[in-house]
Amino acid sequence: MNSTAAPSSVPPKSSSPWWPVLAVAALTVLTAWPLIFTQYDRDRGRADQINYHLPTVLRMGEQMPTPDISDYLSSTTPGFHLVLAAVAHYVSDSFVVLQLAGSIFSLVFLCLVTRWLTMRVGPIPAFLMAAGLSLSLYVYSSTVFMLPDNAAWLFVAAILFLGLRRRIDAWFYVVGGACLVLLVLTRQSHIWAATVMWAAAWLGGEETSSKLFESIPKRAARAVVAFLATLPAFGVLAWFHRLWGGLTPPFFQGYVEDANLATPAIVLAQLGVLGALHVGYWWRGLARACSSAKLGVLLTLIVAFALLVIPETSFDPLEGRSSGIWGFVRPLPLIAARTSVVVLGMGAAGAIVLVGYWWSLAWRERWVMAAALAGFVAAMTMNENAWPRYHEPFLLLILATSSALAITGTRPGAAETPLGPTLSRLLDRLRVPGLVALCGLLTLITASKLLTGDPANLRRRHPRMDRSLPELWPESWRTEGPPPVFSVDDGLDDAAPEQ
Repeated sequence: MNSTAAPSSVPPKSSSPWWPVLAVAALTVLTAWPLIFTQYDRDRGRADQINYHLPTVLRMGEQMPTPDISDYLSSTTPGFHLVLAAVAHYVSDSFVVLQLAGSIFSLVFLCLVTRWLTMRVGPIPAFLMAAGLSLSLYVYSSTVFMLPDNAAWLFVAAILFLGLRRRIDAWFYVVGGACLVLLVLTRQSHIWAATVMWAAAWLGGEETSSKLFESIPKRAARAVVAFLATLPAFGVLAWFHRLWGGLTPPFFQGYVEDANLATPAIVLAQLGVLGALHVGYWWRGLARACSSAKLGVLLTLIVAFALLVIPETSFDPLEGRSSGIWGFVRPLPLIAARTSVVVLGMGAAGAIVLVGYWWSLAWRERWVMAAALAGFVAAMTMNENAWPRYHEPFLLLILATSSALAITGTRPGAAETPLGPTLSRLLDRLRVPGLVALCGLLTLITASKLLTGDPANLRRRHPRMDRSLPELWPESWRTEGPPPVFSVDDGLDDAAPEQ
């Protein structure tokens, strides 16, 4: 089969070096741990930590070994909090110790991603892709502060990589099902990851036909086993639904349960920005699509256009359209007083990125990745807040994964391009510079947010919730008052809570 690069540019798994993993781990420790040791008190992550996740962990730690998980100050399932509560109870409830313990999830997540990429795309691109992921504001913030996000992304990555294995065996079913249970225990909204297992099982391994609806009995049998493997995770979700009377703890019910139809549009816009800097990996697929599948490209753009213009995409914090890219929407004109030119333009670019990857990947990989993206977007659409911070880590992960799969070149004809050799070489040479630029952009955004953020205050009230936060504070805070290092805001605060 042809490939997008010379075979020598992709090291065999057995010869893949480990230095990128060590380098990413060192980068994470050297950039994140100093902020933990100095107890850096700025950024949205710090505010979410002291208002929601820290009191939850300390309260559960006080209640060990039988913590009350019927209601608490986080809208996520309590897996991450229970682990840190055990640390607080049995080791130390020092903020530094708890944040260091929480950062271990981030280190494992980033090391897993780096190793997987290194075995497929080579050490330098793998390091740059993983470094960009680690320096993303929303991954970095969850490394420094006590947030459950990266613990969940760890299990998402594990399930995605299992789904991309070209073997559907007992390991796939058992480990995949276990990872999905751990994922749902950490963040219930990620139940969508079950779609990756279902799709991978239906597609089968390397020996199966590339026709989706051939050998249906065998495909159906594998899919049924995969469905059974995911049932424990759905059972966990059902148990929490019965305990809480909803999909979130009672404190958050009524706040995060509405849908937001602008989510697919903002995801496309984010893909347009982030994916543009991966152009060296997907341009060949786009060139082939424009040459041999013009109708498919046109239909993709029509569907994307509908997703971009049907929902309202103006800046509106009350409707969950704020922060990140939404900040660029605010000062710029709208079409028909509802459609952002920023989202429309970036979203169109995102559709082009998707076309490029679709035609760059082997048939199995592209369907697994499509199932992952579709499941993720569907789940995120069910949250009333279309905040880019919910999407960026996953989008960086699938862009890196797709680029690694594209460079592996398992799709027949992937090296063919209607462009001349000079332009082809130039576009190929954009791979590493594009990743360097992406790392720089993400680092700049993270540094600027951390340096310009306001000190985080401990809140007592939130304007969109009837209950006060101290109702679910740890007992020590209720009797002795919160730690004196916190500045307490007794009034209303318009910042939205972490989901």
